[in-house]
Amino acid sequence: MISDTELMTRYLDDNDLDALYEIVITRHGGDLRSVIRHRMRLKERKEVEEILIDFYDFLITPTESGEIRLRNCRNDTTPIKYITTSLTNYIDESFRQSQRRRSHVTVSSDGELPEIIESDRDYDPQLRTDCYYSFLQAIATPDVAGRDRYIYLTLLLNSISDDGDKGVDMHRKLADQLDMTPAAVKKAAERFEKKIRHNLNIF
Repeated sequence: MISDTELMTRYLDDNDLDALYEIVITRHGGDLRSVIRHRMRLKERKEVEEILIDFYDFLITPTESGEIRLRNCRNDTTPIKYITTSLTNYIDESFRQSQRRRSHVTVSSDGELPEIIESDRDYDPQLRTDCYYSFLQAIATPDVAGRDRYIYLTLLLNSISDDGDKGVDMHRKLADQLDMTPAAVKKAAERFEKKIRHNLNIF
């Protein structure tokens, strides 16, 4: 059987993508999947597989300066060690990017839409979509009272409606509907906001 070293040489010298695929996916895919599953705490096999394929695509994409990412693996007798380290770095960097994007989302217990800071140096065209997606994931959390979610979303939808009742009026309407006081309605919205902030890692 051809060694990993020879396969890596074929990839580096001849851009043989099949050779690199053999190393990353076929031969050592099981171990790399375990790294992904453990480090990202994933259970779904499909999610793990998608991350692995994304990582393979990352490996074959040149750096910003046009260099081959695995150039340091030339003549390496165990290139999988370098690849595994690259995978952990790839996962960690993906997590840091996710955290930066989440930190751009702000929420309000008065039912205002999340705002996104676009002046940050890490802003990119995908940022707004990612932030709103993160926000929607956060409000879908199952570990809060359904009434709190209902209050928060009602206030939010009211705030973006052209003919909505703003401010205290909507708090009072919800209070009458739910047999609560306006202060209790506001407290419920604040409680849900706190949960969203926790899920978005905004403190």
